[in-house]
This record gives sequence, C-alpha cells and structure tokens, in this order.
Amino acid sequence: DRATPASDVFSLGCTFYHMLAAAEPFDGNTLIDLIVDVVTRTPPPPTGISRRCAQVLDACLLKDPDRRPRNALELDTLLAGVEAAGGGPGHGSATRRRPRRRRR
Repeated sequence: DRATPASDVFSLGCTFYHMLAAAEPFDGNTLIDLIVDVVTRTPPPPTGISRRCAQVLDACLLKDPDRRPRNALELDTLLAGVEAAGGGPGHGSATRRRPRRRRR
C-alpha cells in the first residue's frame, strides 16, 4: 500500500507511545521480527495516562488505516477531547511538571 496521511498518524502514534511509555511500542531482535510485531501486535497502553488518552493512542495505532484518524485535523479533534476530559498536560505520572528552580 502507498503512504497516506493515515500513515503519518500511525507514525505519530508511535512517537506519542514512546513519549508516554519511555519505550518503543513495537520490538524485535531483527527487522523481520520488528515488522511481524508491528503487523500482529497491539502494544499495551502506557501506565499513568487517562482512559481517553489511551483511546486516542489506540486509534492512532490501528492496523487498518481506514479506521485511524485520516489526517491531522481529525487527530487534533481527538486530542482536544483528551484535554477537555482532563487527560491533557499534567495528568498522570508521565507528564509531571518540573520543580521550579529556587532563586538565590
């Protein structure tokens, strides 16, 4: 199949996953193992994120590109729903704020 905006959404989903879980969503000792993992396995949701955030992540990583958000606009709409549901920045252990530096 050819690359489409849904391919970019999948790639972005992998990046989100890595950011939230501090681990790759797919693994393999060889390139073939990695490809098989991408095609056959759904990664477990990272810990410390809201259910809504996990749903958006799952939508980005769907195997069928026709079922993924089709473009950045659809993904933006889903992400706005995460923040509105309280799953945006500052929610969960993966997005804690840095402590402020004390002034001298």
